[in-house]
Amino acid sequence: MYKGYKIIDMDTHVGPATEVLEKYVEPSFRTRLSELERYKRVRIQEVDGVKTKKGTVITVAPITYDRFPGTAPKADDLKSEAGGRGAIEGRTQAQRRGPIRPGVDQENSQGRLEDMDLEGRDIDFMFPSDWAATITALEDVTLAEGLWRAYHRYLCEYTAIAPDRLKACLQVPGADPKWAVSEIKMWGKEKWVAAVWVQLKEGLPVDHPDLEPIWATMNELDLPLVHHSFFYEPPYFP
Repeated sequence: MYKGYKIIDMDTHVGPATEVLEKYVEPSFRTRLSELERYKRVRIQEVDGVKTKKGTVITVAPITYDRFPGTAPKADDLKSEAGGRGAIEGRTQAQRRGPIRPGVDQENSQGRLEDMDLEGRDIDFMFPSDWAATITALEDVTLAEGLWRAYHRYLCEYTAIAPDRLKACLQVPGADPKWAVSEIKMWGKEKWVAAVWVQLKEGLPVDHPDLEPIWATMNELDLPLVHHSFFYEPPYFP
């Protein structure tokens, strides 16, 4: 609280790395994890000039955007490959006033609360990292659903320490409205659920009539729609 105002950060993120996410997949889905191996990539993070392994992430078809400004385009400037490097990997550095608690974007929700108190944030609204949108490019939507379900189970545990302060959004596919509706109904009344992100694969417009059952379910539970674009991972918008 600052001068009577409640402070809500609407764009914080909580991964998690694939190693953490896999702890929360349902037993019936574990036999399918091998189908995701080709999409895994070890991500390196640089903080204050020191490079560290941040964990494994899923990258389905990232575009590296390798053309340097002022140079002629090359044939492979817009190439994409399973498990490939994203456009900003190795090209950005974190700038912070001081060290953050370790693992706050993985499983250390207590550390997140301490950082929030330090910075004066009453509520964090958390998006997943870009893997959640990336997997719309998987041909088999049930693979994506297994990971999104695991993410929801993960969030239940991560936010349990303070569900009134740690908020997030459900991840559901526009490509499978029936599953999306069941998932929203399953989690929609949990305290941590503040919105729904309907993941749309390329070519599926947000006003497609097949999506109407999703909107109706969201209205029924009074849940708003939220969206977070990424430019170097699927889905690639016009």
